[in-house]
Amino acid sequence: IEIDGVPTGGMLFRHDTLRQFAGGQLQGQPRPLVHHLLVLLHDIHVDRSADAAIAKLKGLGFDLATTHVRRWQDADVIVVGAAAGDTASSQFWVDAKRLVVVRVIQQAPNGSIADTHVGGFTAEGDALVEREIRFHADGTFRMHEEYTWVRTGLAIDPAVFDPGHLDPPAWIAEYKAGSL
Repeated sequence: IEIDGVPTGGMLFRHDTLRQFAGGQLQGQPRPLVHHLLVLLHDIHVDRSADAAIAKLKGLGFDLATTHVRRWQDADVIVVGAAAGDTASSQFWVDAKRLVVVRVIQQAPNGSIADTHVGGFTAEGDALVEREIRFHADGTFRMHEEYTWVRTGLAIDPAVFDPGHLDPPAWIAEYKAGSL
């Protein structure tokens, strides 16, 4: 993940481990991190093992046996992880028609509530891809991620996920150069 305003900086998530970069260099030691959005938005679609994704979600504190249906943003959603009226338990909300995660609520160890809104979905190839994610903490807006250039169905060289390999794939370099 590249971060605007941080030259050659960003984050690399690989095998449930986070590595951070700045100035084109690895910063600190890699640390274990199962990122809830990566599991909910991506792993469940591409992981060959449903059991692995289920174990990760349970490990993140989601009670997969507790669900209810409600309305949110003019759509029916299936809330997984909380009973009706519970706004504090770790839970994720799935659009009942499109079957995509649209909201995630998690309680941090310090008691604060993180509320993540996922939206702006567009059809890209045969995939439905989120285009924006809004992060809130304790009811206060904190950050907005926007994905403006998305491509699906591309073969990605595994070297891209090697922490020692900092060059972007050719198609990203071409995009940045304005040739696509």
